[in-house]
Amino acid sequence: MTPRNDSEPLLVNEDEDFPISPKRKIIPVMIANIKQHRSIILWCIASLLTSALQGVYIKLAGSALGVFPYFLFWTTALPFVILFFIFYWIVLLWARRKGRSVGKTAQWKMAIIGGLNALNGIFILFSNPHVPGVMQALLGPTIVVIPMAMALSFVMLKSRYNRYQVLAVFVILLGLGIAMFPSFYSLRGSSGGEEQFGSVFWNIVFLLGSVPAAFQTVYQEKAFASEPIDLAFMLAYSTLWQFIAIVVSFPVDAIPHFGTASSFLNIFSNQREGFNCLLNRPTAETLALCAGQCDCEHAGLYVGLFVIAYVTSGFTSLGVVKYGNATFSFIVATLSTPLTEFAFAWPLLMGSQVETISPYNYGALAVLLIGVILYRVFDRAATAKHISVVIPKHPSVVNEPHVFYSYDSGAYP
Repeated sequence: MTPRNDSEPLLVNEDEDFPISPKRKIIPVMIANIKQHRSIILWCIASLLTSALQGVYIKLAGSALGVFPYFLFWTTALPFVILFFIFYWIVLLWARRKGRSVGKTAQWKMAIIGGLNALNGIFILFSNPHVPGVMQALLGPTIVVIPMAMALSFVMLKSRYNRYQVLAVFVILLGLGIAMFPSFYSLRGSSGGEEQFGSVFWNIVFLLGSVPAAFQTVYQEKAFASEPIDLAFMLAYSTLWQFIAIVVSFPVDAIPHFGTASSFLNIFSNQREGFNCLLNRPTAETLALCAGQCDCEHAGLYVGLFVIAYVTSGFTSLGVVKYGNATFSFIVATLSTPLTEFAFAWPLLMGSQVETISPYNYGALAVLLIGVILYRVFDRAATAKHISVVIPKHPSVVNEPHVFYSYDSGAYP
């Protein structure tokens, strides 16, 4: 018999009167831990999958309706107004039956949030057909919002940060520089550079979509720090104001070299032809506008799948928050970027639009993940020392389903 090491800790078997070595109990203990956390593990997996699908399907929808970005903009926003108001009315009815109240706030605050969401969507959706999916995963708000929100919080909230947080942000900026380098290099004539890495102009436009997302993060922190507000109320009214902002922003589609309408009046005819493409009933005018850049056969399918993935992504993110803790939220937020990146390179999911991940993409992804992990670690350390922080700990705030594009579950991816 092998003698037991006296320094080895003991586990007590409840069914027997003698201790058992952890070596004999490690597998049952692991199984017990998995069973104990089975629910949150399933929520995390579901959140990661729906987050990646959200990013993939908005890219596919944007490519299928490539010359109709404004049409895609308002048609993907309208279903959420309807769905979130139904959700809000259900919550309101339930609260009244229970004799409880629903936290509300001034509509002008909702209008600000909705306007920022709409501005975020303008940058993201108009650049979407021109920016490869693997670049969207790297340049999306999930990561980019961190340095932007830090800068805005420094100015608007007078927040201060330790040198480790600043170092982490510089690492993130380095990763973004690595991601953007090939698109700058392609200007000097490298073959296939723009097709694989996107143009400098559209990559920057996509990147700028994180600016209103960062403003919203800081604004929510300032506006609702001491004002409890019901999530259902915020989702319903912020999406309503967002849709109103989208409707009044229609002239954007006629901006030269940005929108796709050849004139102000053509904006309205483009909506009709976009609808024909969505229903896979393209007319001669539709085909002329598309000029081979549309996939009307699958456009409706991609838009529908995006709406489903978008809603379920927000739902699963809330599940992670409710049944887990900050650690699980951190894991999901960190893993969502590489998972989305790899999803764009999966032939079974992307089909003929499958993309290639280059060494630059891998390098940028590694550096960005290091920066994000460092930031979140130092962010938690700073919080413990009562140092102001930018990003809330739970994705239910940063990545609410109504925030367009965040690969964490929420902002238009």
